[in-house]
Amino acid sequence: MKKAILLILTLSVPAMFFLVSHQVYRYQRLEREVAELREEQIELFEGNKRMIANIAILSSPKRIARLARESLKLQPPDPEKNVLRIVFNRKKDSPDG
Repeated sequence: MKKAILLILTLSVPAMFFLVSHQVYRYQRLEREVAELREEQIELFEGNKRMIANIAILSSPKRIARLARESLKLQPPDPEKNVLRIVFNRKKDSPDG
């Protein structure tokens, strides 16, 4: 009986060392993964900020007006001339068909 207890105690010490080192390894691996995910999140966030800024720049009214004048050769309507405005109103579908 004493030999069995002594054997269990003798084997449990290396087993505990193994389990502790295994836990440390798993913890470090997960810590690296979290750091990589944080880095990726920061990169994506910065990319989104750049895209939002680009959208704001590209959709500015001044830029669109300049493109209309220079690239498309469009001119703003002359208020002195008669301008005809056509407005389309959609009819709502009636339940009768």
